[in-house]
Amino acid sequence: SYEIGSKGDTADRTASIEAAIYHIDWNNIQLAAVVNGFGVNANGAGAKVDGAEITATLRPVRGLATSINLAINDAKLSGDTDPVVVAAVKGDPLPFTPKYAVSVNADYQWDLGGDVTASVGGSIRSLSRQSGNFDPAYRAIHGHFPKVRAYEVIDLRAGVAFGRYAINAYVNNLGNSRGVTATQ
Repeated sequence: SYEIGSKGDTADRTASIEAAIYHIDWNNIQLAAVVNGFGVNANGAGAKVDGAEITATLRPVRGLATSINLAINDAKLSGDTDPVVVAAVKGDPLPFTPKYAVSVNADYQWDLGGDVTASVGGSIRSLSRQSGNFDPAYRAIHGHFPKVRAYEVIDLRAGVAFGRYAINAYVNNLGNSRGVTATQ
């Protein structure tokens, strides 16, 4: 793995930025595959992953923190796999590795008096279309491996902290997005 990056804050810490680029040479990987309708782990030759991430954070007023994160990945097999078990070839994208992922977050915290604080926040995450499991039968019929649609997820949170104790409420996946995590 090779990575280079940088982190920086403004003098008053109202803004910060983190950025990194990376390259991974991955040998003898295990791959998720589907054989006769059953999910299996199969051995693969290797993979190469090139990517970049950047996160920018703003804290414009006391108690408010906002951020945006962007990740870009190009993750592909660097060699052919067993044609019977996996049937993936050099250049096929790795399963469940989105090319793009973006998240936007905002949190606000304020004092209610004494050692009591309240907070509210939310996040929106977006993942690009991805390749699903390596499935030789699916590829034989459709000419490609299963695809996973792009999707977005909205999360909300709120809480009250009383010194060492806190009461928190949250709603994950407010819009009931159907983020697919496996294909068969």
